[in-house]
Amino acid sequence: MLRGALSTFGSVLNFMMEKPPMLEYFGSITIADVMKAKSASEYERFVMDWAKCVWGAYAIYHQLAREWFKAVEEFRGIRCYYKNKKIDLSKVRL
Repeated sequence: MLRGALSTFGSVLNFMMEKPPMLEYFGSITIADVMKAKSASEYERFVMDWAKCVWGAYAIYHQLAREWFKAVEEFRGIRCYYKNKKIDLSKVRL
């Protein structure tokens, strides 16, 4: 039954979670820019600026990611048994 539930979930994921197209632009700051830092504080600032830039570039996928997480959480609520023992899917890493 566990295999069947996971197989069903996999089919749903394949349908719902089609891989989105790769971004062509990740922002104006690259990791190469971070490596130009001359001090620890400058490095920290560059890393934060780079992270904000990448986060912003992926903003178009934020809602999609939320939907994927919601689907996983809903799946974890399904009762699943293996060899007559209930499997706690909240502890299963996906």
